[in-house]
Amino acid sequence: MLGKYRVRSAVALALMIAQAFLFNAVFFSYGLVLSHFYGVPETRTGTHLLLLAISNFLGPLLLGTFFDTIGPARND
Repeated sequence: MLGKYRVRSAVALALMIAQAFLFNAVFFSYGLVLSHFYGVPETRTGTHLLLLAISNFLGPLLLGTFFDTIGPARND
């Protein structure tokens, strides 16, 4: 990984680190932001979190084919 695919490995590591921080930041503060800034009742924030969870599930399913088609086309 560090020899032939050095650039891809660095990009993958950066994406995993960014995803971990951003996902946790959004997931743990989303309910507070909705209720404080957007006036969503606290009893309804679970619905918004459910939509976030569904989009997180569907994203890889819908975008996964690009990793097989576009990803290998790049030359490092």
